[in-house]
Amino acid sequence: MSLFGGAKANIDLLARYNYDPAKRDKRNKILSYVLPGALIVVLLLALIGYNLYEGINLDNQISDYEDKIAELEAARTDALALQEKNSSLTADLKILTESKEKASSEASRYDYLDSKLLSDITAACDNKAEVKLMDFSTDGILFTFQTSALNYDDINVIVKNIEELEYFNEVTYTGYSKVSDEAYSFSVICSFEEESEATE
Repeated sequence: MSLFGGAKANIDLLARYNYDPAKRDKRNKILSYVLPGALIVVLLLALIGYNLYEGINLDNQISDYEDKIAELEAARTDALALQEKNSSLTADLKILTESKEKASSEASRYDYLDSKLLSDITAACDNKAEVKLMDFSTDGILFTFQTSALNYDDINVIVKNIEELEYFNEVTYTGYSKVSDEAYSFSVICSFEEESEATE
């Protein structure tokens, strides 16, 4: 038996197998059961792959949104901090402006107070007392004098002499205290005249 003869016999058997109606129907029946299942599996795998792809994209989008939300929150926090700082600076500026205006107003009331005033106050003491302190306020000046002996007549003379200087609207004696065994101090408040009167 030759090689080609055996091959031909095999081909004939295969042909008979392929064209056998019973076997063909059996194959077709098997394929009718297998193919739909295989198609379903392929579709499921494709659907799973698509869902995985979309899920990954969705996760990336969520991560991007979270980053943007974090940036916006940081920007909002910075904006609130700047707003609070601006409010604080505005309040400080208002206080400084009011203080400046008040200082300017006070300075205008003391424009005429110079070394001549102190010289005149010293002269008003007539060597009976010595000026130790000048405390300025919005109402006037608190003068504190020191003397070696407490003499009410001398104090009355000093108060009257200061009144006659015409620097102040009112001169008020406020009391005395003992500084030491050989020294006493007494105070006098010298009030300014009202601005409306001073400008007339």
